[in-house]
Amino acid sequence: MEYSYKTENGNLFDIIAQSPEMEIVRYLLVLQASFRLFDGNYHELIQYLDYAHKQSENQEALIDETSRLLHNFLASAGSLVEHTRVIIRKLYSNHEFKDVYQKKLQEDLGNNHERNLIQNLRNYTLHEKLPILDLQNSFSDNLLFSIQIDVKTLKESEYWKPWEDSEDYLNKLEDSTKLEDLVKKYYELIINFYTWLTEKQHNIHKADIEKLQKMKKGIM
Repeated sequence: MEYSYKTENGNLFDIIAQSPEMEIVRYLLVLQASFRLFDGNYHELIQYLDYAHKQSENQEALIDETSRLLHNFLASAGSLVEHTRVIIRKLYSNHEFKDVYQKKLQEDLGNNHERNLIQNLRNYTLHEKLPILDLQNSFSDNLLFSIQIDVKTLKESEYWKPWEDSEDYLNKLEDSTKLEDLVKKYYELIINFYTWLTEKQHNIHKADIEKLQKMKKGIM
């Protein structure tokens, strides 16, 4: 004879935790968390670049801190790509949305120069070294600085040579280019794509989310 010490609510918790609806919601929450990490690192980097633009003291410290924030931004950009790939495969391997997603991905990001450059810069940063950053001076009423990324050094890297999807674009850039411009262009692409993805997922899983909410109300 089997005995159970679980309450009725405890059994309901188990049912909810093991439900397919909860599994779907967990994947959606993982994707949201990955995007928030990327979004937070982007805004932290942009805010610091704006701060560096107005500073003149301790330029070495400005470069060091920018390198740290750039590393975090690039790493989270790569994580978001990988996490999304896994979640799309888990949720939609046998769903018609998989083809819709792949078509949208290719149209919006597949052959985009800024996207390819940032993704390859992420690989360069994590597997070879931090990109070389420099301060460029400009004069108006005050002395201003902008942080530039050394494109010339990237072109010379052995690690960069296999990435033909960025080579043509790199060759069109000057020997240094403004880091803020590259980061903002990439972020705009990603925010537009993930806004689209989030809306599509909400529509696809609306019934699942509503059912899970009703199940949870049953134990309140």
